[in-house]
Amino acid sequence: MSFSTSEPDRPRITSKFLRNHCKLQHLYQTPELNDKLYLHYKGFTKIENLEEYTGLKVLWLEANGISKIEGLDHQVLLRCLYLHQNLIETIENLDTLVELDQLNLSDNQIGRIDNLAPLAKLHTLQLAHNRLETYEDLVGVAEAPSISVLDLSNNKLGDPRILEILERLPNLGVLNLMGNPVISKIENYRRTVVSRLPRLTYLDDRPVFPDERRCTIAWARGGHQAEVEERELIHREEKERNRQNFEVLDAMQRAYRTQDGGDQAESEGSGPDQDDYNDSDLDDLPPIEDDDGTDGFTGGQPQPHEQIARIALERSKEASPRPPAPSVASSSADDGLIDIVINKRQKNLNWQPKKDGAAARNPPDAHVDADVAQSEEFVDKAQRIFVKPYADDSSAEDTPLADSDGPKESEVLD
Repeated sequence: MSFSTSEPDRPRITSKFLRNHCKLQHLYQTPELNDKLYLHYKGFTKIENLEEYTGLKVLWLEANGISKIEGLDHQVLLRCLYLHQNLIETIENLDTLVELDQLNLSDNQIGRIDNLAPLAKLHTLQLAHNRLETYEDLVGVAEAPSISVLDLSNNKLGDPRILEILERLPNLGVLNLMGNPVISKIENYRRTVVSRLPRLTYLDDRPVFPDERRCTIAWARGGHQAEVEERELIHREEKERNRQNFEVLDAMQRAYRTQDGGDQAESEGSGPDQDDYNDSDLDDLPPIEDDDGTDGFTGGQPQPHEQIARIALERSKEASPRPPAPSVASSSADDGLIDIVINKRQKNLNWQPKKDGAAARNPPDAHVDADVAQSEEFVDKAQRIFVKPYADDSSAEDTPLADSDGPKESEVLD
């Protein structure tokens, strides 16, 4: 890229350069249509030839050799002006920039703040790394009460009275005074600044939270003891808020459980589920006795597994062509226990040992109690004696159980 220069090492902003620059930056060739220009890091020493660029809203001119603010009379729509890292010594010639919102003059040679009165909409002013030292050097900042972000870091400000100037900025929300001697000269620096600037939300490198502000105001009102009491009050209020939130959440959960429990009660059947039983329920099963007081199988005292076997026998005969034997009353609880026995038996039948010579392990549910094991034995015998002999007998449907040649119930245990 070629520059028009008055001296070999002094590039200038010319109309020709601007047209070529807009072309390279994919900007408009019609000057007034451009709302931004990137003129940083070019080595310019003067702002000039921008009369045609009346639509500019953002102008980058940082990191050049500019020593004076000028040539911006036609940029009445300008919102952001970046002039940091230059050689500017005075704030001037900004009267026409009535829409200016952000002005960056950091890393210059400015020794006094002046001529900010026309900037009625100025929101952000950055003056870090300049030569501001005294109370008088800072007085001019009060001419722009609209400022809410002010960066004065790394200057030479050492007069604690500057807080009086800052108090004249009613919208000041962000303040940076780091790197100035005044920090060590203001007693209880952070508390003092926060208490005297009521709108401050960010001081130096840390935000100002509401709790900190409350404690600071209490400290300014009554010293350390008042601050301690305010902190305790804040803790109690937070604890009370947490308690109230917990109560609301607990009430919501209770309401949901009540509604969900009602829905489940409507959808559930009247009988018990098989999952409601376990192996220990076998001990509680009442026996069914014959007329002589015996269990009908062994002539001895009835046992739970015998009751299960009889019910299983009844179910097996119902599934076969053989007409059912005299029915034995059973309950839904019996059905559930029978299902448990049959399921365990099926799982044992499906079990296979490991292959490839691996050591055999005990089949699943080998720990089933004695009553369940005996019940399986009765089921096997009942099915073998009463079901299989008649499975293929089509004429068995009309043959009563008592007249058949098959074994009697009392022979199950033989």
